[in-house]
Amino acid sequence: MFLALVGYPIYRAVGKYKEENIRAFYGWLLLPMGVAALALWGAFAILTQNYSGDNTIKLLDAFAGIALIGILLWKTWQYLKNRKFLTLLVYALPASWIMLMLVPASDGVFLALAAALIFGREAYLRRSFGKSFLFFSGGLLATGAVHYAFLAGNGYTLLGLVALTPILALVFYGLHYQLKKIEQRKAAGKWRILNWLAIVGLWWVGFVASGYFSYDLDTAGTDYPTYYQEEFSEESDLGMQEEGGLDEEVLPGETDTIMEDSAVVETETEIETGEPEQSLSVRQQLIVDLFNTDYEDIRNEARRQLSSSAWSADPELIPELLQYGRDNPTTNEGLWNVLYLLEKQSDEQLATHWEVVNDFLDWMSQKGYGPSTMERIGALQARGGG
Repeated sequence: MFLALVGYPIYRAVGKYKEENIRAFYGWLLLPMGVAALALWGAFAILTQNYSGDNTIKLLDAFAGIALIGILLWKTWQYLKNRKFLTLLVYALPASWIMLMLVPASDGVFLALAAALIFGREAYLRRSFGKSFLFFSGGLLATGAVHYAFLAGNGYTLLGLVALTPILALVFYGLHYQLKKIEQRKAAGKWRILNWLAIVGLWWVGFVASGYFSYDLDTAGTDYPTYYQEEFSEESDLGMQEEGGLDEEVLPGETDTIMEDSAVVETETEIETGEPEQSLSVRQQLIVDLFNTDYEDIRNEARRQLSSSAWSADPELIPELLQYGRDNPTTNEGLWNVLYLLEKQSDEQLATHWEVVNDFLDWMSQKGYGPSTMERIGALQARGGG
């Protein structure tokens, strides 16, 4: 496999370089670059001990955001310097708006990838093969999105790569074509209203596609629920209630595991603790942290710990997790985290607790969540034969 994906392409690239066929040389290097990029993302996950995708998507967002801001400033300067104000308006307005939709929603990689493909192709057509290779290599950051999609079990990220990225690229080329037609019709003294309507229509396509994907990808993300916003039925209560806590004190030996800034709040509902063993106390605190509405970092840390192999065989985790979810029915961040942890459980664990799991999923399905959450609930029910 290594020889097919790396060794042979490099061998052919060296041959093309000796033949001074620069275009083919860079072309053969793209596949090894993609394999290397994917390997680097895997090494990054191992080094940071993050196997759920949190660190991957954060670093990917940072790369995409920096790249997009740099491209926007660079092209704006070019158009202003050449006094191409109309071109700047046609490109910069939708690009800025789409970037503002995608980057805060952790989906900026799709716009960054579209930009890399566009600039790479333009450089290729100018026979600037070195620059083309650099742009296409930047586009290989998409391997980070693929890596995240498989780590987090998020199929919508793959859908964004194969759907949203091409849509944004086609919108650009549509705008490019209409700008050329406007110049031609202006030189011929003809009306240009239809061309402007076409430009507005292309803007609309870009806005709607980006808005749909930024919304749906957020609600589908199984391990990065920072921006979860679900559609609720009118009967759903959107208010958040204060998180529940435990009356137990945390033992001194547990302070390494529990985050120092975790807030323990007393509520009327307590988790059944059984014997006061240390492992039970840590588990219960992590479940409470999983529903923390004030601090995202606390939720992320609790989710990371509970999804680790150390808790995978704990027979008390699933019942207590589901009970706490029922006791906090309006804390949506926590409920989405519960779904994520259920998805991480083995089929054997789900089968052991299937009666309470299935009841919880039925309860969740009646809360009026959006299509992506309903899809996740259906997938879990299918695993148990429900």
